[in-house]
Amino acid sequence: HSEIEHGMLIYNTTLHVPLIFAGAPECKPAHRVGEPVSLVDLTPTILDVLKIPGPERVDGTSLLGALAGGHAPMRPIYAETEAPFLDNRWCPLQAVIYDRWKYIHTTKRELFDLEADPGEQNNLAAANSDELGQMLNRLELVQNEFRPAKANLVGLTDKDLRALAGLGYVVGVKPTEHDGAEHGEQLADMKDMLPLISKVSRAKHLYEDGKVDDAVTLVQEVLGATDQYPMAHVLLGDCFRKLR
Repeated sequence: HSEIEHGMLIYNTTLHVPLIFAGAPECKPAHRVGEPVSLVDLTPTILDVLKIPGPERVDGTSLLGALAGGHAPMRPIYAETEAPFLDNRWCPLQAVIYDRWKYIHTTKRELFDLEADPGEQNNLAAANSDELGQMLNRLELVQNEFRPAKANLVGLTDKDLRALAGLGYVVGVKPTEHDGAEHGEQLADMKDMLPLISKVSRAKHLYEDGKVDDAVTLVQEVLGATDQYPMAHVLLGDCFRKLR
């Protein structure tokens, strides 16, 4: 999907990574679990393996039964990235995976049949409105269960909170309720920005390799094509500083 680095997209080329458990006596050797699981499952699973009582509320599910030779429970798996908005004021992405289906919520919705199309190349959102509606409902159900984390002993000013939010460390807001847009504003869709993202990524590597003039040329091409890429301006500033 043309993403050289990571953080801007939530296709499975980025999300789908192996989770390997070894050494625990509960693990059945060479057993492969086919169902998708989530990073939030790590905490309850490790606590179960170590026989340590968990906190009152845990977002994930213990995978102990799957490690012992069973299956992981079938439930919606959630993913998101706020980086597009935090970096460039583009539309953030939220996704839900359930069974063979994956839905990505953005300004131009995407629906994929992962069994028939594991590379997520064929967007079925327009052709399968029934499944699209079901997956959107699943996404909203997952988001309705979100609860803001509270740290009662930490006093933060509004300025502190804004700074943390800018770094991506403030969570707890339902993504479909907070796309960062002012009333009536249409945020750029990541799919439309992919060619420009690739150019900026190449420019970053040129900058890091000391080919600053080439990087400047590439970034200026991007900024000639759009006025909606703040991080490209930042990179151009870095280049000019390097060139004095």
